Amino acid sequence: MSTNLQIAAPDFDLIEHGDLHALADAIRLLWYVQNNEISVRTQTVNRAQNRVSPKVLVSAPTTAQHNFDAGDTGTLLFTGSTAFSLTGIRNGVEGRRLKIHNLGSGTITLEYEHGSSDAGNRFDTVTGANKTVAIGQTADLEHLSGRWRLASFI
Repeated sequence: MSTNLQIAAPDFDLIEHGDLHALADAIRLLWYVQNNEISVRTQTVNRAQNRVSPKVLVSAPTTAQHNFDAGDTGTLLFTGSTAFSLTGIRNGVEGRRLKIHNLGSGTITLEYEHGSSDAGNRFDTVTGANKTVAIGQTADLEHLSGRWRLASFI
């Protein structure tokens, strides 16, 4: 997000003649510009780091999960010992990819177009049936046309 700042230049003639108010204004201006630049660069670096190294969310649900909040993670690790169903995942944005790893000892069922989750959070499988993520398996999802679509199982 860029901001067009228009800042009046200090009166250099007054500064040269020893006007301390003009000198103070010039120093304040330099301080403001430098701090603004540091802030913008820090935000840019943080955004880039989040894109390059997506966060991992670890969860161990024991019951059906409707509109599961994935936040801004790129990877979900499910580690629970109980089988559960997942009817939808929040925060789907067109083109977003998400990996679901089942590292627990229970299966995960991705329920096809289940009404307990909001429409944009639901799963659309190629077959129109529920899909099970077995123990040790990974599901690769992509959010396309308002639904999470199963890209592959590994």
